[in-house]
Amino acid sequence: MRELSTFVDLERLELNNNAISGTIAPEIGLLKQLESLKLAFNTISGTIPSELGSLIRLTVLDLRATKLLSGTLPSSLGMLTNLTVLSVADNSLTGTVPTSYSNLVSLGKFQTIAEEYF
Repeated sequence: MRELSTFVDLERLELNNNAISGTIAPEIGLLKQLESLKLAFNTISGTIPSELGSLIRLTVLDLRATKLLSGTLPSSLGMLTNLTVLSVADNSLTGTVPTSYSNLVSLGKFQTIAEEYF
């Protein structure tokens, strides 16, 4: 995924259910025009990079059902004030929701537990 950082005008990166494995490259945080990042139903491991908090145009962040994401939710995601959907259900995340998430004034769906997928 590191090569993706060269696509500076990319607005949507939607790779759900593509048998992708590995970690989320912090370089995705360089895609400043990104509005939608969907990596659900893959085998992604590691933590959610704090660099995703710099994607201020992001409206959808869908990381559900990757099973192997671990660690805590990065507080930097609280800077994504345009975010309407944040889905991290069906992973191995721990900890509490950062207080910075109170800044997510546009958030309409925050999915942290498995439910009927949208």
